[in-house]
Parts: sequence; structure tokens; C-alpha cells
Amino acid sequence: MKKLLILLLALAPTGALGQAFFTPTRSTAITIATATTTLLITGVTGKQVVVMAVDVLSSAAGTLQFIAGTDATCSTGSSNVTGNYSLAAGGFLQKGDGNGILWALPAGNSLCAVTTGAGLFPGSITWTLVP
Repeated sequence: MKKLLILLLALAPTGALGQAFFTPTRSTAITIATATTTLLITGVTGKQVVVMAVDVLSSAAGTLQFIAGTDATCSTGSSNVTGNYSLAAGGFLQKGDGNGILWALPAGNSLCAVTTGAGLFPGSITWTLVP
């Protein structure tokens, strides 16, 4: 029985629920000080940005949305990665734990955050690039 379990684990290419595992290779600080579109991760031609975790704190009421696109403000070829998160002052957004795929962007796309409100949006994002 023990040998069968070891064999099955060795042959399993994915984690629980069929989700592929990726090792996070980068952690990027999120520092947003104004209501704007902010480039968080620059895309690389032929590679896919895979995000495993993100956390953001809001110092004042505002909204936060993640989008993908192919230029510095994600406005070219733009697509929504998330809906609009409405955060109260002191609100906290935490998604993912770094052990699986939270978001997988189209190859070559960058990740941006679009914010409204007068507050700061500090946080971090854990991600990697895959072919």
C-alpha cells in the first residue's frame, strides 16, 4: 500500500483539485499613492504572468481593480482580471496564499491596478513567469 501511494504521488503532475503548482519567484511591493492606473508587473513577450497571492490595505475609502494589458498602463489590449473591489478606510484585501494560481494573465500581458479615492493602497503581490 505504501509503495502504491508513493507511486501515485510521484505521477501526480498537479495539486489538489487539478491545480498546477508553481513556485513563486518574485514578490513585488504595491505602492499606490493617488487615484490612477499603476503598472505592477511588466509582461514579457511569450511568457505568462501567474499571480499566486495579493494583499492590499486601503488608507481611505476607494476602489481597486486589477486589469491586464500590453502597455505601461494596460490600456492596449486591456481586459479585467477582477471586478471592482470597494474598500472602506482601513479595508484589507487578501487573495491567495502563494501555493496555487490566483490569476493567469494572457502571454505578454502586464498587470496593472486601477484605483479611485484619495487614500494610499500599499500591499504586495507574489507571482512568477511561465512559458
